[in-house]
Amino acid sequence: MRQEFLLPLAAISICASALGSAIYCLKATPLPAMPAMLATPEPAATPGFGSRFLLSGTATITHLEGPEIPGKVLGVTHRKTADAASAIMGNEPSTAGILETDAGGKAYLFFNSPENWSLSVAPNGAGATSLVGQTDGKGGFMFAGKHVLSNTFFFLTGKVTYQKGTLTPLKITGKFTAVSDLTEHYASGTFTAVPNP
Repeated sequence: MRQEFLLPLAAISICASALGSAIYCLKATPLPAMPAMLATPEPAATPGFGSRFLLSGTATITHLEGPEIPGKVLGVTHRKTADAASAIMGNEPSTAGILETDAGGKAYLFFNSPENWSLSVAPNGAGATSLVGQTDGKGGFMFAGKHVLSNTFFFLTGKVTYQKGTLTPLKITGKFTAVSDLTEHYASGTFTAVPNP
């Protein structure tokens, strides 16, 4: 028995035998509707996408600079929103050259879509770090991204509170972990993001 499945691609034929004599083939054949599908414009953005949120939170940072000593941790620091604000304003020499600065001292999360967010210290999102992930219909999420200057990898999980019956975000809360081989740190913490139009 032979079964064929049509895919809207260039001519390709992939066959595999399964369960004895049955042969399954994927046969890609151009479909007449394909040019029309490609020319169809993207749907209009849902209200709330591209929304800017002001970030606040806490972090615990483990320092790994210098030689590793069995049984010892070189240092742990606890940071709050005010500490981050000072670094963002450029008042922290240890972050010079590895953190974007802005006189406002704030950090923002931009909710671009349920699968694409970004982080920036600039109110207009300039120099943003892209985060990619997934958000479910009830607001659960997991995202990851890389901050280039500090070579820091971020992982975020948590909950988006949506306006009832929509995908318009009202508040975002969660936890994060981060690690950087360049700065020799790893961190974890919590965050809250509230609308900042």
